[in-house]
Amino acid sequence: MRHTLLALAAIATLSAGAAQAESATYAIDPSHTYVTFEIGHMGTSTNRGRFDKKEGSVQLDVAGKSGKVDLTIDAASLSTGSAAFNKHLQSADFFNVEQFPTIKFSADKFVFTGDKVSEVVGSLTLLGKTNPVTLKASNFNCYQNPMLKREVCGGDFDTTIQRSQWGMTWGANYGFPDAVHLIVQVEAVFLGQACRDNRAMTDFIYLASQSPRRSQLLDQLGVRHELLLPDPDEDSEGLEVAIKNEAPAVYVQRVTGLKLDAAVARLKRRGLPVAPILCSDTTVALGRNILGKPVDAQDAARMLSALAGTRHRVLTAVAVQQRRKRGQALSASHVDFAPMSTAQIKAYVASGEPMGKAGAYAVQGRAAGFISHIRGSYSGIMGLPMFETAELLRSLGFKL
Repeated sequence: MRHTLLALAAIATLSAGAAQAESATYAIDPSHTYVTFEIGHMGTSTNRGRFDKKEGSVQLDVAGKSGKVDLTIDAASLSTGSAAFNKHLQSADFFNVEQFPTIKFSADKFVFTGDKVSEVVGSLTLLGKTNPVTLKASNFNCYQNPMLKREVCGGDFDTTIQRSQWGMTWGANYGFPDAVHLIVQVEAVFLGQACRDNRAMTDFIYLASQSPRRSQLLDQLGVRHELLLPDPDEDSEGLEVAIKNEAPAVYVQRVTGLKLDAAVARLKRRGLPVAPILCSDTTVALGRNILGKPVDAQDAARMLSALAGTRHRVLTAVAVQQRRKRGQALSASHVDFAPMSTAQIKAYVASGEPMGKAGAYAVQGRAAGFISHIRGSYSGIMGLPMFETAELLRSLGFKL
């Protein structure tokens, strides 16, 4: 099933598409699409969260000014940034995800203002109860993306509901408000036939990585890029599982290849314009032991204790694919860590910096205060070796 959020973007922003045909299809851009909820907290601040997994379908007739939308949301996919808060919201006090695993929105009435949809009138089913809901559209825009060389349309949908109408009343006696603000932010890429031939387009690449450091390093090289991030239901972490007795260099190159395979499939699935795709993966190796990302603070402390006062390797593999042509390179660097006391390790872990980093440290962060010597590529240790990356891109015809 296609994401209905994709369809909402098309519905709300088809003034140009309406002139071209009775209907048009847009592919959702997950890196610019979010479903968010907001609720006040004791009149002081605003709690926010979002749902990461959703699916649905749409039928749209712009000329006839009619359509139908069905959206299903995985209630357990809510995320607030706090594991404890997520657990409470998933409990019977709020979304009761064990008994009611899905939230559904259906609509068969669109209100138009000119050639644009201004409202989507439907119903929301939550906690087994169904009530009418109207999503209002605002902040619309369509533009020609200079890198994708296609029209991109986007906007915001929002509504405010009273959660008690669905039987969600926990916290009312403590002063928690009844009103919940729902926001759907969408950007989507036009998939018209006239835009499908992109063989001459080589002025940008896709970066299939969530690392802001890799994006920054590509900016430093002057490489224009668009993010090609995994869908919520993709198991990206599962690709990083090491095989028993696997050599670190073999491991990091294998994982990078798997990530690139997934990105190529993702590009095809979304119907986006063809352009080179770049993937990279970094691992820290102490001898033949692979030190990946720590699972928690205790794991981070364990890794740092092992690295303290020793020399280790940082291996970063880079892979780029353009159509059927693929190139790959490996950067290997040596890093010397000074001895670290238990208190120093504890303080560094408490900073939060080790989490999400291979080997539990960031060379560009506070860990630099414990690194006595580096031999190799500083940018490679950060996560993207700039020399090897530039060489790969030049081999594909990029002028750097």
